[in-house]
Amino acid sequence: MRVVLDANVVISALITPQGAMAQVLDFWKQGVYELVLSPAILDEIARVAHYPRIQGRYRLDDAEIDEFIRLLGEEAMLIQPSFRVQAVAEDPDDDRYVECALAAGADLIVTGDAHLLKLGDYQGIRMTKPGDFLLLLRLLLAG
Repeated sequence: MRVVLDANVVISALITPQGAMAQVLDFWKQGVYELVLSPAILDEIARVAHYPRIQGRYRLDDAEIDEFIRLLGEEAMLIQPSFRVQAVAEDPDDDRYVECALAAGADLIVTGDAHLLKLGDYQGIRMTKPGDFLLLLRLLLAG
């Protein structure tokens, strides 16, 4: 199963290493699903992780963040979409997730973003909330 994770899901895993979103990344590291990112998504993750308010509040230093981003860039499937879509009229920046998912043939986009969730499905790609995805992963492993 190929999955695109929203930057906020990935950032949540970074800032709360014992939390639910960290478990989502742990399932990826175990090979339960294939994480797909694009350079634009990876850049967004790095930019948000380096926000001073994020670093200060969660006591993250540049080296820790850079190592996390390096791991993602090396271990995830990195896709550079060769096309553009206009799927999310309310927030065109969210189109990067749809473009990545389409280019990779992904099954899911995992997001808490209301604009993406509002799409429901887009050309066979299902939008799902992070908690629902974690439940799905647990069921897959149990089953």
